[in-house]
Amino acid sequence: MTNRLNLLLLLIFLSSSLISCSNLSVGKIEAVELHFARDDWPEQVSISDLNGLQQEWGRWQSYPGSPANQEGPSYRLEVKLLDQQKKGKVFLVTHDLRLFNEELNTEYVPPTGTRQLLHSAVEQLKELRYGQLISWQEADRLLPRYSTFQLMDLETGITWRTQRRAGSRHADIQPLTKEDTQRLKTAYGGSWSWDRRAVVVLAGDKRLAASINGMPHG
Repeated sequence: MTNRLNLLLLLIFLSSSLISCSNLSVGKIEAVELHFARDDWPEQVSISDLNGLQQEWGRWQSYPGSPANQEGPSYRLEVKLLDQQKKGKVFLVTHDLRLFNEELNTEYVPPTGTRQLLHSAVEQLKELRYGQLISWQEADRLLPRYSTFQLMDLETGITWRTQRRAGSRHADIQPLTKEDTQRLKTAYGGSWSWDRRAVVVLAGDKRLAASINGMPHG
């Protein structure tokens, strides 16, 4: 009898702590945009399947909760409504795609379809920022010896032109001009270093993920 009572109390607690977000169903969705949480990273992705989002909009759930270990958000999801007099919604999203309000004290749980759309948007956003991951064989084909391309330092945003000179299972590269050399050195804080830095290769319409070291060598 005691076990049944405890189970009943637990079910009552769970059902009372999970709150239906009926207010989310008010208003027609005009646009949904995903951004990085960092204001200095301008990339954004728009979610195009607004009908799918609208159908699940009234079935989101929420309950009191905060990110684990006081983790800061990685992304910002903005939902804009067609009726300008109705306020849209902003959700802060952690790296593992948990959604919270701006005060980080309420967690939202959308249905499966919305979570799949969010996951796809996050992958697109990361590729815009970090570049596309490809195999070395593909990189070797796209960036043959003596080809020129741009590199962008991921942290600072500094770009410079460079040329591939050698390398069989990697690319030995060198800046094209003195100005490009100085820009590379600036990205490294003004001194050469073996420390690796994340960069994006800008070649034609491609954005490829890569890393470099900043030490001239023979």
